[in-house]
Amino acid sequence: MLIREDLGTELARVSRILAHARALAPDARITTLAGEVVYVAARGAGNATMTAFDIAIVLLRDGETLRGEAPADLERYLAAYRQRPLAKAVALASDGALVTGLSLAACAKATLLRADPEASWERAEGEAKAAGALVGLP
Repeated sequence: MLIREDLGTELARVSRILAHARALAPDARITTLAGEVVYVAARGAGNATMTAFDIAIVLLRDGETLRGEAPADLERYLAAYRQRPLAKAVALASDGALVTGLSLAACAKATLLRADPEASWERAEGEAKAAGALVGLP
């Protein structure tokens, strides 16, 4: 079982961009699957300020926590992965819909488009960067 710090950093970056664009529901998360483990913002971690250290890592099969403290609503994300075996990322969009994607990037872009059909990932990333939302991340 591989725990990847770079994936945690990418999840933090994507979470901050989506939070800045208001594309995630207030208490929502975007998660990503790597092999048999799911990376998710830990309980109490805010999307707008998340770092790779704010990530819980859990087993997909039973939700057992390997690192951090899993959020209370973890099961909704795990259920989405189990129902859609090809999904590599799951997010709860600002409209309350669960969005799945074949990659973290695809899920993030689809989540952004649910919030604003005119949005582009490049613009959202640029606006987040200009506003200082990505400070401290590579």
